[in-house]
Amino acid sequence: MEVLRGFIRAGDVTRVTPSPTGAFTQAGSRVVAVVASNLERAKPYAGAHGIPRAHARAEELCADREVIAVCICTPHHLDADHAQMALRAGKHVLCERPMANSTGECVTMARAADEAGVMLWIAYYRRLYPIVERLKEIIESGQLGTFTTAQGVKKGYFVPPREALDSDRRA
Repeated sequence: MEVLRGFIRAGDVTRVTPSPTGAFTQAGSRVVAVVASNLERAKPYAGAHGIPRAHARAEELCADREVIAVCICTPHHLDADHAQMALRAGKHVLCERPMANSTGECVTMARAADEAGVMLWIAYYRRLYPIVERLKEIIESGQLGTFTTAQGVKKGYFVPPREALDSDRRA
């Protein structure tokens, strides 16, 4: 079965990381609808990316029976409302990070997904970086004690190859 997707917001963020021709697509999946802040923005964006339907309102996309999953790429203060709208419409949701602006909004989103029987995912790919996986192992091992808080600083985009981390583990 092919998964037909729509996404809310045709802004700058979707031109870089989660573009319709990039992260939002996979085998058996295609983007069929997009929402922008107005139709004059949505139509050219849809045309440029081969997306058949353009909408000016998230409600229109959520009412589209053909769309199974929705990617939420709105500014953070709108994420929770759009995600809940899509979840209540029975759509699976991939929400760009952060998930919401408060713990209460996150809980409400999770409950809406449970009640609708659909999946709610948060797009945070860095948790799968080898260095982050290794840090998680170290923390869970207890060798550094009990963590109550942590702070990190990331400079640049260097991610060591997995082989380098694997050799560190053997040492």
